[in-house]
Amino acid sequence: MTFLLFSSGLFFINSANASCDPAGDIVINEFMANPAGSDSDREWIELRNNAETAVDISGWALKGGASSLSNIGTFPEGATISSGGYLLIGDSDVVADLGQMPDHVFSMSLGNAGSNADAIQLSDCDGIVADTVVYGDSNSDGWLDDTGGIAGSFAPAPIEGQSLGRMPDGQDSDLSASDFEVLDFATPWLANDGNGVCHGQNVIKINEFLPNPDGSDATFEWIELHNSSSESVQLQGWSIQYGKSGYTDELSLPSVSIQANGYLLIGGTGVPDADVVASSENDIDMGSGSSNSDALRLIHCGPGVADTVVFGPSDEAGVAKNTDSWLDDDGSIATSSAPKPIEGMTLARRLDGEDSDDSSIDFVVSIMNTPGESNPEVRCEEGDLNIKINEIYPNPSGTDGGNEWIELYNTGLSSVRLDDWVIQTASSSWSDKFVFPPETTIEAGEFFILGEVNVPSEIADITSTSNISLGNASSGFDGVRLIDCPGMVQDTLLYGKPGAIAEEGEVDFRDDQGAVSAAIISDSGLSLGRYPDGSDSDDNSVDFQTNMDPTPGLANTPGEIPDDGNGPGTVPSTGCNKAPEAGEEPSKCSSIQSTPHALWMVMLIALYRRKH
Repeated sequence: MTFLLFSSGLFFINSANASCDPAGDIVINEFMANPAGSDSDREWIELRNNAETAVDISGWALKGGASSLSNIGTFPEGATISSGGYLLIGDSDVVADLGQMPDHVFSMSLGNAGSNADAIQLSDCDGIVADTVVYGDSNSDGWLDDTGGIAGSFAPAPIEGQSLGRMPDGQDSDLSASDFEVLDFATPWLANDGNGVCHGQNVIKINEFLPNPDGSDATFEWIELHNSSSESVQLQGWSIQYGKSGYTDELSLPSVSIQANGYLLIGGTGVPDADVVASSENDIDMGSGSSNSDALRLIHCGPGVADTVVFGPSDEAGVAKNTDSWLDDDGSIATSSAPKPIEGMTLARRLDGEDSDDSSIDFVVSIMNTPGESNPEVRCEEGDLNIKINEIYPNPSGTDGGNEWIELYNTGLSSVRLDDWVIQTASSSWSDKFVFPPETTIEAGEFFILGEVNVPSEIADITSTSNISLGNASSGFDGVRLIDCPGMVQDTLLYGKPGAIAEEGEVDFRDDQGAVSAAIISDSGLSLGRYPDGSDSDDNSVDFQTNMDPTPGLANTPGEIPDDGNGPGTVPSTGCNKAPEAGEEPSKCSSIQSTPHALWMVMLIALYRRKH
């Protein structure tokens, strides 16, 4: 501005500031308008210098707004951006998210373009507009773009926890829709389209995590990282991202290292012995993958994605329910996922650090939570249809919860390991209720009892910390089934009241023949079981008797034959329920072979002791 003094007074004329660098080469390159969680004091804007020389931006102004522009800040004397360099302007708490201070701290409130487009504008020290970004999906406020016309081209509306950036890096066509994308992960001070390299990016993996603790999840969720290499890796600049419908939350890791072949435990304030503790204000909340997949991923310092885990339910064909289009590490939409979490149980790699980039292959539900330690090795074996659901106790006397149990029986000639086999129950839908830990084994001709917490240890071979919830078939059918580690159904029991039919909208019940055959639910205090033991025609109404005296771990005794509508039936003397002839080998339709008299006595004594 030039001032001239005349006798009649003071006049002024406009002129360019001779010391002001030209505005044409500095662009708004990336910005975080909608940080994960609270936006307050955590927004930031990155500028890029596209010029071949450094640019002095002293006196330049940054503005933003939701309906009109307001001043965010003016750059102080000596502020410069090197050729091809970046400058980060952030609010006061940005350092907590990014791990380092921004180049300049300005207070800002950028707006999230919820119902109308918002804008950011950079002007040089003469007030000439250097760059404008309009973002959202409408322009009722009449924002102008850099051509001077009413903006009709918009960058996307911000997604919580993800930045908007120019792609390719620095590109400026003066059309926001052409220049900006929602970035897969934020890249402050770095190229938006760069392939960053970071030491350790291929050896640090998400190894185990607990997204659904027993009881309240708040402050008790945790994530374990594993370093599979022979040298220590520094995690400065790394972060964990997670969310339910997008990566809406991020936890930046401090300057911490993972030792060679070591583990790092990241948890909320309620997690004992965590190496990195998330504050209660930025608590870990990964979601539980209840009806649709959720995801978490590890971002390395490159930046780039070091590891991704998609987890949650799958359909009957094993295809992940991924309506949010989570991506695998290869960049494709995930069609498979790690299992849906069970309360109190972690999702863990079958082998520490082993990563096929397919979450369904790499992860299992683990009853043996091992935060900060090696995961137990899972031997994933395919079943041969010899393990049967032999007896269930769905309706105990008094309170059901904590007192129910399921008896399995090995009809084969060799032992079977049940590592990561699953018990599912259904009333309105099939859901995982128990996952067998590594090294769980049923010997040939042996019974195995899975019990709830109140089932005595003298009876239960293994106890579930949560209820199995067998259901009492109050309407329609209930069911229980056994799934092997690869995910194939090994045995199915459906049961209901006499004359029960599937209700409209009920889960699509099918027995092992693909039909619907149901046993009769037992009365309170009595059990429902196969008679003879292990007999399996794949017809529940034939194989199971109701109102049996409970015999957990022992041979079943006769109960009531299910009523097929023509009165009570009788145990057939031929067919699948027939005991094997002398010298015959057990088959899927065979019962237990004859037991020596002395062993029968031991069983009866054991049963007497259990009942008393």
